[in-house]
Amino acid sequence: MTLLTQSSSTNFGADLWIIPKFENSRAASRLDWYLNFQLTRSTAKIPKVLNEELTSLLKNCGLTEAHYHQGTSGKLLISSSQLLPNRWVVQLENSENLNDWCSRIAEIWAGLRKPTLRVFLPTGLSSGDFLTTWKQSQSFDDFSIVVD
Repeated sequence: MTLLTQSSSTNFGADLWIIPKFENSRAASRLDWYLNFQLTRSTAKIPKVLNEELTSLLKNCGLTEAHYHQGTSGKLLISSSQLLPNRWVVQLENSENLNDWCSRIAEIWAGLRKPTLRVFLPTGLSSGDFLTTWKQSQSFDDFSIVVD
């Protein structure tokens, strides 16, 4: 495990960056700037709803209504290779339960075929607390941490 400072947090060295939500991280706002505000825009998305007239017309014709899926997984994956020195940024909702948050990070990391990893910790979470919790469920420790 490598501990990085804020000034070196955006250097090369990891393909996958995990960041907390805006409310819990100053780094998230800074990275949003480099990502052309994709994180901010994603929070303003409103799912499309068909009006009643169109829904009625579809029903009369025997067609089914298309349902747009509004993600509720609490994570947002952005391909960032053209904007930052990495491949992906995942914004992950902070869980009150640190064990759950660590498990979700490990699940995302494994789902992306275990790329090199950098975790931006939420404000107020120490690297020691994070590592203690991480090591309870994960044996992988070749990644970097950025303390907010």
